[in-house]
Amino acid sequence: MINITNYILSGLTILAQIFIVFLIVSKIKKNHIVLKFVNEHVLKLSLVVVLSGIFGSLFYSEIAGYTPCALCWWQRVFLYPQAIILGIALFKKDFSVTSYIKALSLIGLVISGYQSLLQMGLVPSLICGANSVSCAQRYFINFGYITLPLMGFTAFVLLAVLNWKTRG
Repeated sequence: MINITNYILSGLTILAQIFIVFLIVSKIKKNHIVLKFVNEHVLKLSLVVVLSGIFGSLFYSEIAGYTPCALCWWQRVFLYPQAIILGIALFKKDFSVTSYIKALSLIGLVISGYQSLLQMGLVPSLICGANSVSCAQRYFINFGYITLPLMGFTAFVLLAVLNWKTRG
């Protein structure tokens, strides 16, 4: 079950990465149809991404038994509150929260990006100590590059791109 879930979530990560490129190109080329859709549905789309990240992280820690490292916990600190913010905003139709979502996502993408580079051996470990789970530990790698921190990085980038220059 864990391997199947890893591949499903890895596949969804690839789809999210494709969607990120599509959104960036649409914003650069000013594709008004796509931009209008994103503007109208940014809160719903963002909430889907956030809830996917929350349920994914809880699956890995609570069902798969992967112990979160310090960087994983920090990523959760910047992801989990977004569900509450977006839930309230969606209920109130308050699009002004996009700046909060961008801020939380940019911090989260820095943390997850650093952890991805750490797992590739490209940067030294600055946070994880000897008394905790290694932030450089890879529980899996799918399709030659998808790891847990890369899933988080993709989610945070998608949230930042979705909420970039939307109404609010």
